[in-house]
Amino acid sequence: MGKASMIKASKQPALSLPKCTLTATSLTFDESASHKDWKEAMARLASVAGASDWWLGDGMNQGEARYGDIADTAADIGKHYRSVAKAKQIAAMFTVERRRSSLPFSFHEAVRSMSEVEQDRLLDWASTPGEDGTLPTRKQLREKVRERKPQKEEKPFDGESAGNRLRDWLRTELDRWPESQRREAAHWIRQVIEKEFGL
Repeated sequence: MGKASMIKASKQPALSLPKCTLTATSLTFDESASHKDWKEAMARLASVAGASDWWLGDGMNQGEARYGDIADTAADIGKHYRSVAKAKQIAAMFTVERRRSSLPFSFHEAVRSMSEVEQDRLLDWASTPGEDGTLPTRKQLREKVRERKPQKEEKPFDGESAGNRLRDWLRTELDRWPESQRREAAHWIRQVIEKEFGL
């Protein structure tokens, strides 16, 4: 898909709603729209906004399965690669049956690092109103995720081992450089170490 088709597509309305005009950058209600028309349209728009990441992710996954590499597609459709990659990953992770229509896409994203069983438990929890009748927020869900993640045991710092790894990495990298650049880099590294650590 080239630039011309991207520009053409961007001028099309995202969807059609009665009693209002939609463009890619605006919404205008007709004078004849009643309060009921307005409320219905706003509910449908909210539903579309919540569904769009799922649609994007499913569409990209199906496109990749059918047409192969779609790495350039994000730019073609006017999206950042990271947002497309995220939608694609989350959509692949959650089958349609496991998606909670009552929860935003971002809630599913918040639990992606957990096992499937934990994901389902946390999404069930997020779908259940608390004693005060309100649903948990995304921030509260993220806190639950942090609580349930196994804590990594912090190992004491081993300076000698870290130094050896750094030395080996530097040797490997510097071996790829021309001799003159290796000498300059080694001199610069020595200066930095002397300045920072007094060695």
